[in-house]
Amino acid sequence: MVPINLVASLDMLKSVIYHFRDNSEFPRLRIGIGKPPGQMDPKAFLLQKFNATARQRIDEALHEGVDALKHLLSKGLEVSAKRFNKEQKYKHLRVQTLPVW
Repeated sequence: MVPINLVASLDMLKSVIYHFRDNSEFPRLRIGIGKPPGQMDPKAFLLQKFNATARQRIDEALHEGVDALKHLLSKGLEVSAKRFNKEQKYKHLRVQTLPVW
């Protein structure tokens, strides 16, 4: 999923890369919101109020993200990626090389 505000996302990543002394290889924990239904505008989808079902899915994703981060810190990237990417439910962990601008 491509972030709605790709420029802001890239600026954030540039800042992270800068603080890692221009090293663009680091694990990222990504938690997405899914795709808008039908032809719904992605901005409207992102900014809408969450209904009870969406709120429950968000809470579950955040809990799983915290579990993935704890696992990453204790077991390492490779083991954690295999565990949490297995179901392809969330693709949390991967090393991504990003261009340095």
